[in-house]
Amino acid sequence: MINLFKIENKKMKKSGVLFTGLFFIAFSLFIGTSMFLLNREVFERDGNQIIGLWGQSAFYYSQIFYPIIISLMASICCNLEKKNKNWQRMRALPISNEKLILGKLFTLSYYLLLLQLIFYILYIVIAIILNLSIDLTISLKLLRWIIISWIGGITILNLQLFLSIKTNSFTAPIGIATGGSFVGFLLLFINNNLLAYFPYSQGTIGMRSRHLQEFQKQELLTFVIVNAILNLIIYFLSRRELNKKEY
Repeated sequence: MINLFKIENKKMKKSGVLFTGLFFIAFSLFIGTSMFLLNREVFERDGNQIIGLWGQSAFYYSQIFYPIIISLMASICCNLEKKNKNWQRMRALPISNEKLILGKLFTLSYYLLLLQLIFYILYIVIAIILNLSIDLTISLKLLRWIIISWIGGITILNLQLFLSIKTNSFTAPIGIATGGSFVGFLLLFINNNLLAYFPYSQGTIGMRSRHLQEFQKQELLTFVIVNAILNLIIYFLSRRELNKKEY
């Protein structure tokens, strides 16, 4: 598994996926910061500007751009195999399909964590530039939300890998993820309770960009159970699909 990670990591380094993710992060932070500055007087009256900035920045990122970034990562990863006919080569090796899927999932999860940490660091830098009060307690709370949203992002990543394997297409899974992000946005207004079970909203739930408060115990338990079940189901579907494929 370690060797698989090294192989996948080497391929992803050349893909430029981090730069693509960085572009979307910078764009979402630009939108969020702009919205915050336009409404800064409101946040000043509420007395919690740092959380207000988080809410504006994390909402656009987690609800709209996060699923798109993840879909790009998965599509790029699987397209490299298709383009270079690596599926055939890897299947000729004594490596199970289970390990192939897990190798990609672990590698892309690593890159996703890097992007989440980049978002966090850039957010802190912006908060400092805007002279907002941020202490260790708030910093650790936001970092905790970053990690939880990363866990939710793994579920989306798992789903996108399945779609890439299933469709054998670069653009179709990205289109599905884009549509999923907007469906999640609509669910905020139609039925907020459904968000807890909707795959493309797991990042939003983790980043607390709507509630801006810590998880309740029941809410966190639901999040863990939903993501665990979704990941297991999607993993077995991916494995079955890869077993059926004839590349």
